[in-house]
Amino acid sequence: MVVTAAHCTDGQNTNTIKVVVGTVDLSSDDGQRFDIKRIIVHQEYVAPSKNYDIALLQLTEAVEFNENVRSIALPDEHVFYLPNTIGTTCGFGYINEYKQRTTQLRCVRVQLWGPEYCNGDNIPRVTKNMICAGLPSGQQGSCPGDSGGPFVIDNKLVGIVSWGFGCGAVHRPTVYTNVPRLRKWIDQYLTI
Repeated sequence: MVVTAAHCTDGQNTNTIKVVVGTVDLSSDDGQRFDIKRIIVHQEYVAPSKNYDIALLQLTEAVEFNENVRSIALPDEHVFYLPNTIGTTCGFGYINEYKQRTTQLRCVRVQLWGPEYCNGDNIPRVTKNMICAGLPSGQQGSCPGDSGGPFVIDNKLVGIVSWGFGCGAVHRPTVYTNVPRLRKWIDQYLTI
C-alpha cells in the first residue's frame, strides 16, 4: 500500500498510474516498478479545496524490501508536533520557479509552522486536516510536481505534499495533508 495525495489520482485509473520505489534517479533503471490494483480516495476529499487530500494505492504485488526500500512508520492518531520542529520533505518536482526539473530526488529540511499561523484565517483554504511547513525566509521547500511526497519527522510520515505557493516562497509555507489526523482512515485499509 502506498500513501499519496488524492489530487494526484484526479482523472487517473489503475491503468494510468505506476509506482516506482527504490530509486533516487528517475533516469536510471534501478527501482522496482508496480502496477496498481486499487485506488482508494478519502470519501470526503474535495478537489478544489484539497481538504482530505489523501489516497492509498494498493499495489498488484508485494514490494521487496532492501537497503533502498523500507516502509515508513505512521504517527499515532492526533499526535501534535510542536511548531518549529524540523522535518524532511522530498520529491522529483520543479527545482525552482522557472519550472526546471531534474531526474534526481531532492530533499530539504524545513520547519513545522504552528496553528497560530497555519489556519484558515491566515491562509485561506487551510483546514484542521492540513499542516504547514517551510522556511519563513523562503528559498527552499516543496515545489509543484512534489505532490504526494512525504513530510517526515522522527522517521514518521507526518504530512503529504498537497499544495502551496510555488517553490520556497518567502513567508508562505507548503501545505501538507495532516497524516496523524487521518490515521484512523488509513488504518482501516492496511489489512486489505
